[in-house]
Amino acid sequence: PLEKLTLFNNRLNDMSIRELADVFSRKPELTPLEIELNDNLIGSEGCLSFVKLLSDSKCSAKKIDLSGNAGINNICAKELSDSLKNNSQIEKLWLCGTSITTEGWNEFETLVCNICTSGHTSSTMATFQSKHSLSSLGHFSFEKEALLSPRLLKYLKCNELKDIGQVA
Repeated sequence: PLEKLTLFNNRLNDMSIRELADVFSRKPELTPLEIELNDNLIGSEGCLSFVKLLSDSKCSAKKIDLSGNAGINNICAKELSDSLKNNSQIEKLWLCGTSITTEGWNEFETLVCNICTSGHTSSTMATFQSKHSLSSLGHFSFEKEALLSPRLLKYLKCNELKDIGQVA
């Protein structure tokens, strides 16, 4: 696959992103390892176009940067989180500078923390045993990081340490 596709700050809108996602959905093996789409004009429709791509287990992308796209909201957060349940390749999905609130960030806690539907509570061990490798949702200012729950931050850190073999 391609190493990197850099299209940040190009005024790409939902239609442009839909077309790009369609190309990669038809040929997931061509999906770049890193996709930088930050600081464009991507709204919820464009973001949701990526959901189909990310839900494909053949998608080889490891980092997707959608930060700085104010049209990305809580609905997008839920759909993105749901799409990653079938894709454990994504390590970094950067979404800072969007319109996602605490409600939207909580959607990722379920994914990263490997919460079981059978009623078991999540734990650091459950995160460590999870097949998901998501370790970053972006670089946040201190004020914006407060929107992420302390548990989510802890579990992202656990995945980061798991990747470098530092979990005891």
